[in-house]
Amino acid sequence: MSQKKGMKGDKGGWKVFLLVHDKKMGTSISDLVRRSKDDLVAFLNTFSDGDDLKVFTKVMQCQANREVVETLSDSSTSYQVWLRQNYPAACNNDMDTGVGVGHGYWVSDTEWLIIKVGKLSKAKKSNSMVAVDCEMVLCEDGTEALVQVCAVDPSLEVKLNELVKPNKVIADYRTEITGITADDLEKVTCSLANIQKSMRRLLSHGTILVGHSLNSDLEGMLGIMFTYTLRIAKYLEPIAMVCTRIVLEEVHRNSWDERGSKTV
Repeated sequence: MSQKKGMKGDKGGWKVFLLVHDKKMGTSISDLVRRSKDDLVAFLNTFSDGDDLKVFTKVMQCQANREVVETLSDSSTSYQVWLRQNYPAACNNDMDTGVGVGHGYWVSDTEWLIIKVGKLSKAKKSNSMVAVDCEMVLCEDGTEALVQVCAVDPSLEVKLNELVKPNKVIADYRTEITGITADDLEKVTCSLANIQKSMRRLLSHGTILVGHSLNSDLEGMLGIMFTYTLRIAKYLEPIAMVCTRIVLEEVHRNSWDERGSKTV
């Protein structure tokens, strides 16, 4: 790296340094891999410029991070905690890659519900999928609360469709979006904890969770974290538009969000 960047210490670049440091061998062996650790350390010690030291520090930190990751199971809680502590911004924001897979989606600092997926190799080979969608209302304290969860399997059969009673005072039911009114929740007894238990039963090891803007849905379920999630929001048109074209009816229904996600 120092050679590519043309970095020079007090005794010049790498090859010039070798001529001074090792007069016997000189540059006859300039390959870093074939040089001793002491030679490399001696070369690094010739650098005193602040910018150069920052570059080397960054490289060493990256190497240290790789070594830490290698010692942790990629599906373990320890790995997620390490990732959260070292890269909080990446964990809080969109972790999608170019193919739309978010690895290690972390959405809440508290009240985690972690679904273990076992060995990563098995999870990657999994063809088990569940599409999920949540409806949220606005509470008086400015936060959002979960009021409905729906999930379907690969055959588009509805596996879960429950209204949820928020434990906060609702300020806006967002009926034009959720389709839910105060009357709909009047006799509802299902709680957030009940939904978390239902989701835990529904999801098996290696299950791939599919949805539209999954970060919002997972946050709504208070920190349910899965190793593999598939988000389509940033790549495709809104689910409501997809469903409208499919069923030719502009009505928002939770199960259609699910089936739309799974279909696309």
